[in-house]
Amino acid sequence: MKKIALLLGVAVLTMGAILTYAKFAYQQRVITQPQDYAVFLNPALAERDTSLTQQITFWKNRLAFEPNSGLYKRKVAGLLTEQFARGGDVTAVHQADSLLHSALEGPILKETPIYHALVRNAITQHDFQGAKGYVTQALATEADLEITRLLQFDVMLELGDLAGAKKALTQVADPASFDYQIRWAKIQDHEGDLPAAIHTMEQVAAGLSQDPSDDRWIWTMSNLADMYGHAGLVQKAYQGYLAVLRQDSRQYHALRGIAWIAFSHDQRPEEAQQILHFLKQVHPVPDYDLLLADIAEYTGNPGQAQQYRNAFIAVAQQPQYGRMYHSYLAKLLLEEPSSKLDVIHQYVQAELSNRPTVQSYLLLARYHAARNEWPVARQIMEEKVIGHSHEPSVLFEVGKLYSTAGYPDLAMPFLQEAASASFELGPLVHQQIMAISESI
Repeated sequence: MKKIALLLGVAVLTMGAILTYAKFAYQQRVITQPQDYAVFLNPALAERDTSLTQQITFWKNRLAFEPNSGLYKRKVAGLLTEQFARGGDVTAVHQADSLLHSALEGPILKETPIYHALVRNAITQHDFQGAKGYVTQALATEADLEITRLLQFDVMLELGDLAGAKKALTQVADPASFDYQIRWAKIQDHEGDLPAAIHTMEQVAAGLSQDPSDDRWIWTMSNLADMYGHAGLVQKAYQGYLAVLRQDSRQYHALRGIAWIAFSHDQRPEEAQQILHFLKQVHPVPDYDLLLADIAEYTGNPGQAQQYRNAFIAVAQQPQYGRMYHSYLAKLLLEEPSSKLDVIHQYVQAELSNRPTVQSYLLLARYHAARNEWPVARQIMEEKVIGHSHEPSVLFEVGKLYSTAGYPDLAMPFLQEAASASFELGPLVHQQIMAISESI
């Protein structure tokens, strides 16, 4: 017992050193500069995209004259999907799906592109089982197999089937192509080799022209900036986001990335809040309320934090969002002592049936822990979670569960590894890791 206690004491000291170093390292230099991104916080961006609206109106009018045209239905559906991406109106995606299904029922030249569009829309809505079904239907047409295999990869990866994703990718004809390489980088990342994934994406970006009309460069640089952040290369992440915004100021993901750097690295919550409130104005999706809640909690305003969480829950539970926020809702409700366990169980089971990933099984373990069914929770973690993911958020939750269950010796290695990803996890989780380590 004395030996175990001594080892735990050393572990706690090591944890303290890790946390102190992480905080010291990330606060050495402020990265975000308002003068860099202020131009992108332009209220004019809140105005409707008249060009896209005009295109939708034009093609809807064409469709009105030829209501059986599958081509026109596909065109309008594609524009509606773009409208959701730009403006956040989820009803546009539902309208697009309706048009695509209608196109399948009428005379069409090719059905495969319609299935492809349905796959993409299903992924957007987190309907991964539906996406898998559309891939199967696309494969059955035996047309455009290259695109279908790429989409099959995307779906398998979302479902946590890495072997299935790899198999789909091996059937793509050109390993040197853009579509192959960006997916190969995803495999490298999922397997825990982030430096290799970054190298692959850098090579992809170098082979593309920095052209505002080339969506591939914008997509690549945006994802590369995310990877830089995960690797702790925060300055490079920031420059990447700025480069994306200079090409297209409507790349809201990049603005959110800058808000995260302002909050997590620079400890400037007010700047992060300013960006997020702007994003809520121009891109009204519920996601931003979650980060605003974390910022409020971190800055000592739990009442405001709860208001943001309540606002998120109220919107995310609306039927039009379907499965999009089930995992987030389950996580939030698991943190609320007054939550009804049967409601949580419904979300967890729905998420497991739709997306049986490590994260979904972790939610199931947390649900059983909330019911004080620790042996069940531990079995799920050790069979379905531990060793199956390198994500810092997963490592943190495993460590927290072990600590709560009274296994500090098992908790510490996970908490230590999570602590090394302080920027990715954020200041609020950093505080929680510190609190848990001090309580052990």
